[in-house]
Amino acid sequence: KKSKIYDLAEKYQTLISPARRLTEDILQEILLACLPEDHNPCINAAEAPILLTHICSAWRSIAHRTPWLWAAIHIPIPSAIIDLAWNFPPQRSIVLQEDLVRLTLDQREVAVKDWLSRSGACPLSISIFQMHGSNLDIGDNYVANSQKLQELYISFLKNTIIPYHQRWYRLNV
Repeated sequence: KKSKIYDLAEKYQTLISPARRLTEDILQEILLACLPEDHNPCINAAEAPILLTHICSAWRSIAHRTPWLWAAIHIPIPSAIIDLAWNFPPQRSIVLQEDLVRLTLDQREVAVKDWLSRSGACPLSISIFQMHGSNLDIGDNYVANSQKLQELYISFLKNTIIPYHQRWYRLNV
């Protein structure tokens, strides 16, 4: 009989957890304290605020309703991602690399728009960094300087952060 009671108590232990008794405003403060202090948060499941949305559905809901969690973002911009010159002629390499950059930017655009839409009316701190490999030499062509890639980068910026220009508090490029 004692064993059944202990088993039942163990099942419901999480229901009586002190964390479940926190008010939403206290939990919001705890979530905000989890943000990195030395850099803008990255779009990364291993870092706050995204990490916090994976704790439980209640935390996810509260995190999504807390605009200050989403008021800062670090956006890595891909450059020529991989050197395919070993496997393909130079012109084919450039096309494939542009396709990879386009795909990466398209995915990142969705994520950035989603992130910034959660920021409410908060002032924004945005940092943008071009990932390494920006001067990948394939024959006589520098992929990062190709006109098509520049157009992709400009389009990405126009679609993601430019619409929020009135709320820029800090912009590091």
